[in-house]
Amino acid sequence: MERWPDGRPYRGAFTEIIPHLTVADEADSHTLDMVQRRVASHLPIACIAREAWRLYSNHLGFSSRKACFQFLPTEFDENVEAGGGDGTLNGRV
Repeated sequence: MERWPDGRPYRGAFTEIIPHLTVADEADSHTLDMVQRRVASHLPIACIAREAWRLYSNHLGFSSRKACFQFLPTEFDENVEAGGGDGTLNGRV
């Protein structure tokens, strides 16, 4: 944010950006309710982010990947891959 103050995520609409996965969007309420019921029992998802994508949307709402940023491996990655399993490191998420 300091490096590119004019390039704020979501045009600065949110003070905190939380990594997320969009499962369903712009669907009717019946479909969104069904997706929520099916996905809820599988949450939260324990995972390791190894890269971030910069997506751009065109005027029709279609997104495309414009950049990929690789993350460096961490002690957290090694713990999970070695069988630490639950996505925690020393009791921290």
